[in-house]
Amino acid sequence: MMLAARQPKLREDFDLIGALSPDKATTALALIEDAGLKVDLAVREHLLAKNDKGKSPLQTLVASPQCDALVDKLCAEDAAIKAAAVSPEMFLALAKPGTAAAALRLIEKGVEL
Repeated sequence: MMLAARQPKLREDFDLIGALSPDKATTALALIEDAGLKVDLAVREHLLAKNDKGKSPLQTLVASPQCDALVDKLCAEDAAIKAAAVSPEMFLALAKPGTAAAALRLIEKGVEL
């Protein structure tokens, strides 16, 4: 019975997590704003998890200019995501020629160096 009660929530987490990429940023934003899906622990853990190269899905979103609105919404919904998005660690990861524009956006958002 508990599993049945949790299935809709698991489905929502899966839908939102599956949309958290630059090519699906508009969909992810719509799922949060229009469909009312929540940025919960599962979403936070997904965004902050680092791969074997030390890169998180959040870093991919922050690096992509088409994800600005989504990143802003994620930060507004979750303090831990915001802390990671505007951290010195994120700035250092993006302070490279290919992602310099993203690093500048972090400075505009108030990253503390």
